[in-house]
Amino acid sequence: MGTLNLGLPSYIGRGILSGLTTNGVPADIYFAEGRSPPSRMRKLFPYEKEGRVHMDLNSETSLKEMIEKGGNPDLLLYDAMVCNDKGLIVVSNGFQTNCDPIWKGAGREEGNLKGVKENGGIYNKIIRYPYADGVEMALRSSLKDSGSEVDSLRTARIASARYVDKTPELANIGIVIRPRDHTGKGFLKDDVVRVDTDIPLKKGEFIVFGTYGVDNPPYYAALPPNLSTFEGYTRRVHLDSTKPEDLVEEVFEGLPKDILVGVSVAMRSRNQYCGFRFAKNNMKE
Repeated sequence: MGTLNLGLPSYIGRGILSGLTTNGVPADIYFAEGRSPPSRMRKLFPYEKEGRVHMDLNSETSLKEMIEKGGNPDLLLYDAMVCNDKGLIVVSNGFQTNCDPIWKGAGREEGNLKGVKENGGIYNKIIRYPYADGVEMALRSSLKDSGSEVDSLRTARIASARYVDKTPELANIGIVIRPRDHTGKGFLKDDVVRVDTDIPLKKGEFIVFGTYGVDNPPYYAALPPNLSTFEGYTRRVHLDSTKPEDLVEEVFEGLPKDILVGVSVAMRSRNQYCGFRFAKNNMKE
């Protein structure tokens, strides 16, 4: 088994890897790190029959405790991975996976998550519009609708989506950030969305990107990435494993344990009801 090298110690935040195993099987990986106590009160839990992986509370934590520690369950708990037997898989770090936000308040900076639109989000938009550019449209529109997170850093929202049977050797990814102003202390008025589609992949190769970039920022200085170039917010990494359980461990062992929440993998498998095999490893169950 190889070792994932992301230049530790670093803080990527939430990350997605989309690629192919060394024997050519499509697989997608989601991992979550957390600096705050509420962020680390979570786990990744697969619902195999439903074809989804949910970011849930770990067994040591109650919803009341998360809220008392300053956590917002509406933002911290979500479906991180959703897939189906047609080979569609969507991965993201928030409610943009399979629902759209409805905000209230004078502005998005002051907003609170009020609810969700039925049949919204990236996954449902792709299902409703399964034409050639449906994946790009779904990524772009859902990330624009959700916007960057309403925290002090304007944390980026990230997502990937692909029909692994149609184009297994291609990845599609998206990200939305709120750029900083010229002082570096404040933010510009509007979010910026970037979507890159049809990214070529080789066997054993994964595209990795995260909410705080992949340039190995230290824990205390992590900011949303610069989106000016593709290489500026993504990296290509090689993973050796060919089984979901081994892929999980390969990524898990390459991330800092003091801030790690968990890692989940979905690998294409026609023998499974949902079309994918899941595996996960959490710091706390």
